Amino acid sequence: MDNDAAAVINQIPLILIIGSGLMMIIGFRHLAGVFFISALAILFGLPFLSSALGENGMALLALAVAVFILLTVLRSAAALFLGEGAANSMTGALAADIVRFCVAAPVAIIRKVLGR
Repeated sequence: MDNDAAAVINQIPLILIIGSGLMMIIGFRHLAGVFFISALAILFGLPFLSSALGENGMALLALAVAVFILLTVLRSAAALFLGEGAANSMTGALAADIVRFCVAAPVAIIRKVLGR
């Protein structure tokens, strides 16, 4: 495993567990549960995933976990300020934009390479 990716991946469960405790103190029980379950999934699934995905796959997995955590934190902040319904709509729209970008980016690169 690449040293840079390994250092980041080894720190993610610790950060998630600390964040889970902080969210419990603040009162965001749902977000604390998401953080803690994510940390446990990374801790127990890491040996299996590292052998299956390899070096580059683990870096992509760390990026996917970071995006998931960011969306969860953003949704909780929006629920606090805007309300639960608006937070659900906003999170769905952001997730749809991310999927749309992941599909459109390779198509745009292929079009640029082919000159169309």
